[in-house]
Amino acid sequence: MRALMPSPDAVQAPPPLLLAVVCAPDGVRFVAHGHSDLEILRRLASHVARQAPRQLWPLEARRVRLLLRHGRLGAAVAYYFARVGRRWDDEWLVRCERP
Repeated sequence: MRALMPSPDAVQAPPPLLLAVVCAPDGVRFVAHGHSDLEILRRLASHVARQAPRQLWPLEARRVRLLLRHGRLGAAVAYYFARVGRRWDDEWLVRCERP
């Protein structure tokens, strides 16, 4: 019996590497990397959870915590980046994809 080998067309390329870079006026604050949007989102949510108490006003930080507690990671990250910079340093998000 002949061993079956996948054809060259059947070999799939690895998924692209995704990067999300949190920048500030003084440089890069955080880099998240992964092979899926969900991986990136989880890492960004972790960064936001750590930074919100320091960077946002208390009521805004509380809202971020509540969104995260309810599993609304995307909403928490979006809310954080919409509010950051009002109290202390501004931050912005840059997303990159490398094939």
